[in-house]
Amino acid sequence: MKLAFYSMMFFMCMSIALNAQETNVYDPNAKKLLDDISTSTKGMEPLKVEFTYLLDNKATKVKETNQGNIVIEGSKYVLNMGKIQMFCDGKAVYTYLSQNDEMQINNISTEADALNPATLFTAYQKGFKYALKKDEVINGTTYQVVELYPENLKKKYSKIQILVNKTKKQIYSFKTFGKDGTNYEIVVKTLGAKVKVDSKFFAVDMSKFPNAEVVDLRE
Repeated sequence: MKLAFYSMMFFMCMSIALNAQETNVYDPNAKKLLDDISTSTKGMEPLKVEFTYLLDNKATKVKETNQGNIVIEGSKYVLNMGKIQMFCDGKAVYTYLSQNDEMQINNISTEADALNPATLFTAYQKGFKYALKKDEVINGTTYQVVELYPENLKKKYSKIQILVNKTKKQIYSFKTFGKDGTNYEIVVKTLGAKVKVDSKFFAVDMSKFPNAEVVDLRE
């Protein structure tokens, strides 16, 4: 579950081979575009993102669609999606799996290119090469296309594709291409700036999960 979620949210939302030219690109135009979006998004925090999550495994013909939302402020976040709730207070990550009535506790990953909800708009800054590709038009809207390639070739995905609304300069979607043929995509529905949250918002309230089995996976 943990690995599947982090792959998904780049939401970790995360089958093709990359050629040598692509994997050696640090395109300054791609970086500038992502830097500009990252800066503007940072200024919107606390930020609420409503999204649609899609999973597509072409080998097994399995497809899943879920609706979700996440509130982000710095390294803290609260995520709700389907039967999963996640709380990160900046110190640890608490994941509640309602199907099992289980609360998992994990350390926050310190890997340079770790994919997690808090780095949704900044993950490209470390551990990736990037290139600006040809624009795409979807339902009459033009999107700029940026592709990220992990420097660590042992990753379970080959690339991440980001679509940016060319007019609004806002991220429309993230798509992760898995080497096993499983693709994960997050389509951003709405971005809510400066949402009101109190000091306890990002802390998990265990009284709301009185019967949950607590599984502490911290090392």
